[in-house]
Amino acid sequence: MSRPDPEAVEIMPRFFAVECNNRAWELTEQASRSEEEAHEMRTTAHAAAYHWAVVAPPVNRMRAHMLLAEVAAQDGNSALALSLAQSCYKFFEKNEREFFAESHHRISGLIANL
Repeated sequence: MSRPDPEAVEIMPRFFAVECNNRAWELTEQASRSEEEAHEMRTTAHAAAYHWAVVAPPVNRMRAHMLLAEVAAQDGNSALALSLAQSCYKFFEKNEREFFAESHHRISGLIANL
């Protein structure tokens, strides 16, 4: 196997972060999912978080944690969902209150329904 172009390698983590992030959010917004789609939702959310951790500023990393919290809540893992959401609280309280409030409200609603 030949080595990829270094310029392509440099931009790939951001590409994968965006693609995985968008797909995971798409899946969270579906009213229902097959087992395969639920697995894809979990996998792409974690992949997005990994790639954001490599290339992104703190705001994107915190948004990835909120995505993971959303996925955990939809999976019925309330302890993990709350832990992830609370870990973002101080950051979003200072930076992006609207995003945090909307996400936290949605996650709280999901947990209440468990």
